[in-house]
Amino acid sequence: MLDKIRKFSSGIPAKIMMFIIAIPFVLWGMGSVFRSGNQNTIATIDNKNISIEEFLNYVRAADPNLDEFRSNPQSTMMEKLYFDFISNEIIMFEAEKNNINISNDALSKIIKNQKMFMKDGKFSRARYEKFLIERNIPATYFEKMYSEQEVKRLFFSLISDGFITPSFYVNENYNKRNKSLDISYINLKNYYNKEIKEQEMKEFLNANKENFQKKYITAKYVELFPETLTGDKEFSKLFFEKIDEIDELIVNESNVDEISRKYNLKYKETALFNNNGEILNSKNKINLNQNKINQIFKNIDKKLFLLDIENNYILIEITSKKNILPSIEDKNLKDTISRILKIKEIMNKNNSIKSKIEKNNFKKIEFKNFAQEHNLELENAKISNVNDVEIFEQDVLNKIFSLYNGDINVVSDKSLNKNYLILVNNIYENKIDKMSQNYILNTLEAELALKNDIFNIYDKHLKNKYKIETNQKVFEKVKNYFR
Repeated sequence: MLDKIRKFSSGIPAKIMMFIIAIPFVLWGMGSVFRSGNQNTIATIDNKNISIEEFLNYVRAADPNLDEFRSNPQSTMMEKLYFDFISNEIIMFEAEKNNINISNDALSKIIKNQKMFMKDGKFSRARYEKFLIERNIPATYFEKMYSEQEVKRLFFSLISDGFITPSFYVNENYNKRNKSLDISYINLKNYYNKEIKEQEMKEFLNANKENFQKKYITAKYVELFPETLTGDKEFSKLFFEKIDEIDELIVNESNVDEISRKYNLKYKETALFNNNGEILNSKNKINLNQNKINQIFKNIDKKLFLLDIENNYILIEITSKKNILPSIEDKNLKDTISRILKIKEIMNKNNSIKSKIEKNNFKKIEFKNFAQEHNLELENAKISNVNDVEIFEQDVLNKIFSLYNGDINVVSDKSLNKNYLILVNNIYENKIDKMSQNYILNTLEAELALKNDIFNIYDKHLKNKYKIETNQKVFEKVKNYFR
């Protein structure tokens, strides 16, 4: 049944997908980097080797924002993707040991019933093919991924279904969110240096040149319209036949010059430009919209390729690539480095306070003295429940509500934009009435929380059960390649 889904029609989609399935490493430009031996292995779980190809397919399917990764040297995006990938592999090991699997027929039905692949209420093979092509995902890997998703759902059901949530747990879960707190707090905003000096930024840039280099390319390109290929204004069978011919020439390693001569086309050449379309040493941008530029940089590892963006066909040949270090005068670069240095300072100062707290050298008297020594305001507040966002945002509140009576700690939001030193003076417990209308809803919420606790316990069990080793050199090469 799955074989039927995989059958492609003739023309570009078929050829591109066959190319993807046959040599995925070439598409990702990794063939010359990883060739033999353990360089092809990014990790081992017990005695099983996990190949780079498996991780690259996972990243490709996740479709992360690589521009964000490239622009932020401190980004942990790749580490998070890797962690999720390894977690997924372990779950599949466990599912296999418990004989949980999905047959090809069942998987075929699941895929065919997805709304994104339907047209007029029926499965459309064309939509399925287009989805795979746009994401550079081999059909076999996509089907494997979908199968794993369903297997994981069944596996988690096996672990957590059948539990009865005790009333004390319902009360405990309700109290976590509805207890009220009396706290003292110090906003640490003015505790950190306000300005980062330019000399400090220059020194940081020189010490981290590789992380800040931007990729620039030059290209030859020609936009393929019906008028230029066939002389007609409308798309026709002849137009698409010529597009197929051009596709054949691409596979046969032709170039823009040869194809332009063959079809009497005029191509354009660009100066060096980056993924924002900015021309090197110029305030101008190339004459292509951002969507087209994004697609070009997604295919940066190919020499010659054809883009189809909403029936706008563009033949692209990348003629050169350069990694260039921007000037410190670049506003975006300066803002990025300034932010990194500020975060570094915030983390160092926060960790210094936390270290004193952990060593029991920061009690109530030190809390008060800290405010006076650094000319910071010490304030008091009563928080009625975990959703009381009058003073603190939700992210910070969740962390405050994890503290115990008498605790002192530094609490920050995820981006470290807001940082507070918190002292919990008192906690007022709050129990739910079994006769209240919300008791059933809170029971369901407690059940979800209990399942989450079970999963966390199981997670710790798996960490001890499996021996995981990462080939750090290979992982760093993958990271550097994407930068």
